[in-house]
Amino acid sequence: MELLYTSEFQLSDIPPPLRSLYFQWLSLSGPDSLPALSDIDIRMLSEETHSIVLSEIIRSPDDAVEDFEVIFVGATLRRVSRESFAGALLSTLPGKGPGSEIWALYSRMASQRAPLLAALPYLGPSKDYQSTREILMPVCGTGRPDVPQYVLTDVVLTSEPLPDSL
Repeated sequence: MELLYTSEFQLSDIPPPLRSLYFQWLSLSGPDSLPALSDIDIRMLSEETHSIVLSEIIRSPDDAVEDFEVIFVGATLRRVSRESFAGALLSTLPGKGPGSEIWALYSRMASQRAPLLAALPYLGPSKDYQSTREILMPVCGTGRPDVPQYVLTDVVLTSEPLPDSL
């Protein structure tokens, strides 16, 4: 299956539940800098309407991407997942390590400053969902303001099959 994501999208392409966090990210972005994690309204991350995943990009001393550590998973996603993956490295999670669609998306996020709109198959145990719509946004930490240190992802679970394109 072809990986479905794009960095070229219109507001109308973003599912309504994902727009508020995207707008927050956009308002905090500068021409030469990413939003800092400390600037994100953390209260939004815990709202039931948001299915948030916050992951840290693990880099080697020469700045190469080595892995991604999941540091926060929102309540909605925890309820519909097979296991709790907060605190885990993506490389250790079945279906999420190197070669997976999630790994490819996160790797792309580690090297760019623009959000990605994505559609992925739902891999959890619930029969209510077939796919997800996600917006992945690069966020900096305390280091360089132009280099992603985190990937902030907002997810909508849907009963719809994967679209043919985004």
